[in-house]
Amino acid sequence: MPHLYVTRQGASLHKRGDRVEVRDEGVTLFSAPLRRLDGIVLVGNVQASTQILRHLAESSVPLFLMTYGGRLVARLVPPLGRNVFLRVRQVHLSQDSTFVLETARAIVRTKIGGELALLESHRSNHPVEGFEEARRRLRELALAADECRSPDEARGIEGTAARTYYRILRNLVRDEMEFQTRTRRPPTDPVNALLSLGYVLVGSRLASLLEAVGLDPFIGFLHDLQYGRPSLGQDFLEEFRAPCVDRFTLALLNRRQVRLEDFETHPETGAVQLTQEGSRRYFTAFERYMQGTEGSRPAVLDEGGDTWEERWRARAARWAAAIREACPYRPEDWDARGIGARGTGLRVAS
Repeated sequence: MPHLYVTRQGASLHKRGDRVEVRDEGVTLFSAPLRRLDGIVLVGNVQASTQILRHLAESSVPLFLMTYGGRLVARLVPPLGRNVFLRVRQVHLSQDSTFVLETARAIVRTKIGGELALLESHRSNHPVEGFEEARRRLRELALAADECRSPDEARGIEGTAARTYYRILRNLVRDEMEFQTRTRRPPTDPVNALLSLGYVLVGSRLASLLEAVGLDPFIGFLHDLQYGRPSLGQDFLEEFRAPCVDRFTLALLNRRQVRLEDFETHPETGAVQLTQEGSRRYFTAFERYMQGTEGSRPAVLDEGGDTWEERWRARAARWAAAIREACPYRPEDWDARGIGARGTGLRVAS
């Protein structure tokens, strides 16, 4: 089911019977059955009535509050699940060095596989200088991740792989956008702004799904404990950065669905962000992509599903099973065409 995005400044959400209404100055702009929504995203100055907030909480439908700059302000979610024993086990396993290392290895190996798969899928139509060297290096790093001896070493390999990957990814942006390297907090160009926004949107959904299966999204394995960081949510996100968010961002730019005039620079922070019209177009395209109507069906071999949301729900359940059974989590294995690491060998979606 879809998410509802509200970007009109000054608008408000209300519950009317079994429907949600978006109103502006007393005029109803949009109405939809609540039962059809998987979540609601409010961007900027948008209000919500107490009645709609209570209904969403009771129905386990998450509400996300975001700034125009792409920062997540808050998530409204139901109270944490009653299975306290699962969370106690999660805490215990987060101190188990063997479990942590095996899980960290798998996450990093799979993230690198996803990066390789994305680069491979674009190589035939868009040859890039330095690709062969980058591919060789990424394969080496994936193998190294399989043999690393500590989570710190795994994190170091992940960082090196990311730098190698972004050096090639920047050459796949065929539009007028300039993208030299990955920058955050704040993003300093349109491409980084879109990447950051996509990571926030997907990461927020994944954190909510982890809570829905009874896990604590703040206690991770590859990402260690850090105040205010949903570390398990970040672990979950790693396997979907390249195959989902980066792929969508490249398609959005190369099809010219957003352009330079859709961005503005925040006068105080210097952050580059979408304008209101740019946000409207972005969220429309993003939701179509999430629902599989833009050629975005996930590449999978197991646990079928036509949309990313269905895929993520299955993977969240696998996270819960891994914790419950004390068996290290096995992420998605994206096709890296001969990456050579254990457990790889899936195909790339066309």
